Parts: sequence; structure tokens; C-alpha cells
Amino acid sequence: MTTPKRISLFPDVPTLSELGIKGSEAGAWQGLMVPAKTPKPVIDKLNAEVMKTLQSADVRSRLAQQGTEPLGSTPEEYAAYIKSETARWGTVVKQTGVTLE
Repeated sequence: MTTPKRISLFPDVPTLSELGIKGSEAGAWQGLMVPAKTPKPVIDKLNAEVMKTLQSADVRSRLAQQGTEPLGSTPEEYAAYIKSETARWGTVVKQTGVTLE
């Protein structure tokens, strides 16, 4: 597993980190984006509804069936995560010379 911790769908499969391969975490992540300058009250309302939805037993069950763990965060935490992932993978692209065809 390339995730930071084992996932419930495959509890006996160790993570790469557990196998001694540090810094190899990678996973899929999704989130909502809004246009720049969207009013903060609108962003806060959308975030509150998403967080509420992620607590739904039905949604959690469906995501678990896919091996997905819903996290949810604040808009500020998500922005920081996007920034850190952009920097992280930007470095990988520069070091490897990967290009789009």
C-alpha cells in the first residue's frame, strides 16, 4: 500500500513505509473547488454540507467498499494540502523530467 496507513479493505497488506520504503506515500484525493473570490460564507456553507455528508452511514459504507477513507477538512487545511502536494510532485516532475505527451 502506498497510503500512510493500512486500509480496511486490505488489512493484512503492509504499507511501503512499514516495509522500510520511507517517503513513498501516494494516494488518490478528491475535493471541491470553487472560483476565486467566492464569498467565505458560501465556502463555509459548502464545507459544512460536505462534512455532514461524509458522516452519513450510507456514504461511509459506500466509500469503505471502495477502500476509501473519508477525511474531510477545513478549506484552509485543504488549500495547504494542495499546496504541499503541488510542491512535492513538482519536485518529482523536475527531478525525473516527466512530460505530458
